[in-house]
Order: sequence, then structure tokens, then C-alpha cells
Amino acid sequence: KEKIITIPSAVDMGAFSVNGQKFDFDKRNIHIPQGVPIITYIGKAHKNKGLIEILEALSGINSDFRLLLVSNGALLDLLFTKAHELGIADKLVHLGFLPPWEIPNVLRSSDLLIQLENNFSIPIHGPQQPYEAIACQTPLLLSMEIFKKIQMRFPAKPKNMIVVSDPKDINSLKNALSDFFASPPHYKEGASEI
Repeated sequence: KEKIITIPSAVDMGAFSVNGQKFDFDKRNIHIPQGVPIITYIGKAHKNKGLIEILEALSGINSDFRLLLVSNGALLDLLFTKAHELGIADKLVHLGFLPPWEIPNVLRSSDLLIQLENNFSIPIHGPQQPYEAIACQTPLLLSMEIFKKIQMRFPAKPKNMIVVSDPKDINSLKNALSDFFASPPHYKEGASEI
């Protein structure tokens, strides 16, 4: 008789916590001015990830920021082209993929992690990064699709995260980002209550 065992996602709380080092941008010759919010995306640059939409939404924001891409993938060249067209190419920081032991430092350095996956072709699949961000007390901007996947395994409440129903709705993304930029400490406090 065959046995089926389900192993839930786990986060190494020794590595992923609010305590620990932040990512050393200077070591990679990247200068991010003190106090400038870092919005981070970790994952493959592919369609249905909300990446073009986040660029369009960020281009309408009158605050300084850096969009940190811990990413490679088919859409990367298009992202850089779009960022140039929108006049925000100087705000993109591309690290490529990093080894897993550097991800906690990236999350501790981030003011907001974005996961805007929408209509993903494998419905059961969901990224691990939101759970790791929760452990590091990094605020989250999520698509409703990702939020529902998290809720199935973790008792999260929307008040502790920024959730957009449709990540293809640029105005909705702009409003969510405007709320975040109005008070990043408020969202950091909310992330600590998850």
C-alpha cells in the first residue's frame, strides 16, 4: 500500500528573522541613499508576475525608491526597455539570482516585497518568499491570488499586508504604492504583527 505524505512549506527561523545582517550593497558597488525605500522582487522574470505593471505604477509615484530585482528570466530585457521608456531606469537595481543564504539579508534590507503573480499556469504552485518575508517582518504587496494561497496555509489577514485584487489594474497598484510611500513605518509595524 502506497502512503502519501504532505510536507507543508517551512521557513528556517534561524536564517529568516528580523535579527541579522542586511544585504551589503556596497560590496557590489551599488549605492542606495539612506532612507530610500527598497521595493524587492525575488523570482523569475516571466509573464503573469506583474512586473511590467509594477513598473508602470511606480513611474507615476512622486517618491524616490529603488526596485530591486533578484531575478533573471525571459522578461528581463523587456523590463529594462520599459523602465527606460518610463524614465525610471535609474531606479532599477538588478542583482540577478542570489544564493539562498543571501535572501534573508535581502529581505531584511527591503521595505516591501512584491509578489503579484496572477493567472499562474500551475494553480497549486505558490512562491516561498512571502513566508520568508513574514519571518523577516518585511511588508508585502501581494496579488489576491498569492494572498489566497498564503491564507490556505497561514492565518494571514489583509490588514497586515497590501493586497490588490487585480495586479493588471495600474491605478489600483498606484493607489497601493501611494499608501505605502505615505507611511512605510506603518507597514513595517503591520508586518511585525503577522
